[in-house]
Amino acid sequence: MNYGLIIEPPKPEDHVLGVSGPPFPEINPSGDWTAYLPSPEVQNLNGIEPYACVSFATSNVIETLVRFLFGQERNWSDRFLAKVSGTDERMGNSPQIVAQAWRDNGCANEFDWSFDAKITTFQKFYAILTNEIKTLARATDAEYEVRYKIVPSNLEAIKQALTCSPLTFSTHAWSRNPDGTYSRPQGETDNHDVMLYKLDDLFRIFDSYSNEGSVLKSIQLNSTPMVCYAYQITRKVANEQSWIQ
Repeated sequence: MNYGLIIEPPKPEDHVLGVSGPPFPEINPSGDWTAYLPSPEVQNLNGIEPYACVSFATSNVIETLVRFLFGQERNWSDRFLAKVSGTDERMGNSPQIVAQAWRDNGCANEFDWSFDAKITTFQKFYAILTNEIKTLARATDAEYEVRYKIVPSNLEAIKQALTCSPLTFSTHAWSRNPDGTYSRPQGETDNHDVMLYKLDDLFRIFDSYSNEGSVLKSIQLNSTPMVCYAYQITRKVANEQSWIQ
C-alpha cells in the first residue's frame, strides 16, 4: 500500500544540500530536535486515508523549525497543504511539489482549515479551497520564507543535514522487527514520508500514523531513505529577509 509518497527523479533546478548553491546554516549542532516536536496529528483520522503523508511530514518539519528558531507554537493545516499541492488528484505527492506549493501559496492555520470530526470522507478532506482561505494562507507566505534542498541518501550527509533542520524522510511502512524497530524489506520501495528528528544508533522519526499510541518510531540504519529533504525557514521583516544563523 502507498500512504501518499511519490518518488520523482530530481530536476535540473533542484538543489542538493552541500553540492549546489549556498549551504543552509548549521543552527542545531546536536542534530537532535526532540525538544521542539509539534503536537501529534494523524492522517487517518475518522478512518479516512487522504494519501497526504508528505504534507503532514513537511508541516511537521516547518512547525518544529519555527518552535526552535522563534519560540512559537504554530499549527498549520496539513489538509490545506495537501489540497493546494494537488495531492487529491495524484493520490499522493512528492516532497518537491509539496514544498514548492508552500513557497508559492503559504499555508493556512489548522483552526482556519481544520481536519476534525466533521471531515468524514475523502471528498470533504479535499473540499475546494475558498478564496478567503487562500488569502489567509498568503499571510503565512508574507511572514516566512521556506526553502528546501535534497539530502544525499547516506548516513554522513543525513547526519550533517540534521544540524540544519529536521528532515522529511522516506520509508517503507511498516515492516516491524522483533525488537520493535522498523526496516525496509529487501526489494521493496519506500511508500511513506515522515519527519526525521534525531539520528543515533537508529533513525528516530515522527510519523503521521500512531502505532500503539505513539507517533515516535525507530528505523534501522541500513534502511536509508530513498528521498530526503532539508528545509530552511526565515522570517521576512520590512520586505527583507532576516536570516537566522
